[in-house]
Amino acid sequence: MKRSILTVMLIALLTISITACNNSDTKNNAPVTQTDTSGMHHIMETGEVYTCIMDRDVIGDKPGVCPKCGMSLVKRKITDSQRKMLKERTYTKPNYK
Repeated sequence: MKRSILTVMLIALLTISITACNNSDTKNNAPVTQTDTSGMHHIMETGEVYTCIMDRDVIGDKPGVCPKCGMSLVKRKITDSQRKMLKERTYTKPNYK
């Protein structure tokens, strides 16, 4: 009886640990609302953004690093989908150096 209770408790602990580890990674990939509106205005005026070539939803107004893959952002012309993400504030903010 004691052995089966111990087994159930161990399985529950392992399940909770695995679930907690899997959920911690999703926090970094969630879209972040950028509060710097001057950066957004600069992007709209120039029509250029700094974005990741792998993750097009990462948008910044200056050089930085993609929080998803770690690649450096490159300067590109803004696309229609990126313009929409900026207006809806559904883009991911880069990590700045």
